[in-house]
Amino acid sequence: MTTDTAPTVEESVAAVSLNDQAPVVTSQVVVTLFQTSSWWTDEVAVVADKPVEGDVAASADQVKEESAIATEPIVNAEPAAKTLNVHVRGWVHIHKKAGFRRNLLLGISKRILSPIRQDRSRLASQVFEERAGAFLDGGFTEQGVIRVAILGFKKRSVDRSNSELGLEAVEALVKDAQFDVTPLMNSSGIFDDVIRIPESVMDEWRKAAGTGEDYHMHQLEFIAYKKSGSQAGTHAFSVCTIVEETGFSIITDLDDTIKDSDVYRGPSAALNNALFTPSSSSIAGMSVLYNHFAADCAMAFHYVSASPFQLLDMINNFLIGDEFPSGSVTLRDVWNQASRKAYKDEVIKGLFTKYPKRKFILIGDAGEKDAEVYASVLKTYPDRVAKILIRSVDNDEAKIKIVHKALEGVAPNMYAVFSDPASLHSLSCEFKIED
Repeated sequence: MTTDTAPTVEESVAAVSLNDQAPVVTSQVVVTLFQTSSWWTDEVAVVADKPVEGDVAASADQVKEESAIATEPIVNAEPAAKTLNVHVRGWVHIHKKAGFRRNLLLGISKRILSPIRQDRSRLASQVFEERAGAFLDGGFTEQGVIRVAILGFKKRSVDRSNSELGLEAVEALVKDAQFDVTPLMNSSGIFDDVIRIPESVMDEWRKAAGTGEDYHMHQLEFIAYKKSGSQAGTHAFSVCTIVEETGFSIITDLDDTIKDSDVYRGPSAALNNALFTPSSSSIAGMSVLYNHFAADCAMAFHYVSASPFQLLDMINNFLIGDEFPSGSVTLRDVWNQASRKAYKDEVIKGLFTKYPKRKFILIGDAGEKDAEVYASVLKTYPDRVAKILIRSVDNDEAKIKIVHKALEGVAPNMYAVFSDPASLHSLSCEFKIED
């Protein structure tokens, strides 16, 4: 096996100095999308005029003001009808392929982290440069040039995983798109917007899909692309899961709940896993369990992790590669959301607000603060938490005691600590929706 020994700081600086003599520093615009989920509302849909080329995007205050206006009564408006709110979220960033500062920081970081690194292969080194390098990427903040468009129900026969379409092909793909948005970019290059589709249109799409055998009828596919300027045509695809108003949803942690991340072993093990491990391993049996719940109980899924959003590409690859059910993915902005516990509490309670008629199963692990967060959620929404399930990590009795302490006073039938996911398959009987 080819190995890659970490350089000294002096060697890193010397190598960077040589690299910096290159005449051109190249940059690449990268679009990475979150999986999302939709929600239904009864409101009057307001269709805004599409921006013309050269328009300056509205400020955040203007967007908030327009959203507020849209909820007020409108003279001569049609009666309120059901509207599907399609959440579109992504990260557009600028990846520099070379440069003194970037190479220097990566070289020094690799040296500092060398003691925790377990895999010394060249592949692991390349993985580090890709994942750690994402934290050095600048956010794409140019307004008015990123377009997001709904393509319709996701086709089963079309694989978008390695799409390399040019601008002309992308424009041909979206030419008939009825619903789109030019989102506002924040300073990190994150956009977070909603595209509203009337229920009548959704009914038309369902009829056009026929039996639905060629489509995922609970997934809408969307594309985000750079529509003008340098590197126009740069794009990415994702899906928005259609979540019905009533039913059961699973809110699940990622690290050490469904993904073997070693977070419970401490920062060193977690950093090694996140930055040097080429491929992530799933916790045995969890993908099978979630797909069982999805098929048997028509569950919706929300993946809530305190991992930084810069690891989005790795997490997308993990969820898709290990065949977990599609669902919304929420990751943390570590620069602005320091507390993992407070972040999770806020996100999860936000999901309860977004889906007021649904009940939730909360799944986490004993390695972190999941039990404490879920106890807080249960206290706020006692009638809407169907079950709390906590995975034991390494059958650590001390950690299991902490879980029981956090859930002290909770009825025994409301929560369970498990080590074998197969033992939970029978719970589907509790969560089936009666016709």
